[in-house]
Amino acid sequence: MAHDFRNGLVVDGIGSEPYVGDVTVKDDKVSYIGRGSPAGPQEIDASGSVVTRRFIDLHTHLDMQFG
Repeated sequence: MAHDFRNGLVVDGIGSEPYVGDVTVKDDKVSYIGRGSPAGPQEIDASGSVVTRRFIDLHTHLDMQFG
């Protein structure tokens, strides 16, 4: 079954600027990255979310105090 992630912030992992677009995953593999993917049986609205092939680690060891 294919899953279409629509209107998410696409970070492709190859250094391109992020853009709002679509990602289709079929059989656990990315089958489409771009804008305007064909409609699939399972569409997910990814508006306001990042869609990426890789994990984004927002963890930091910054101990700076604000005050």
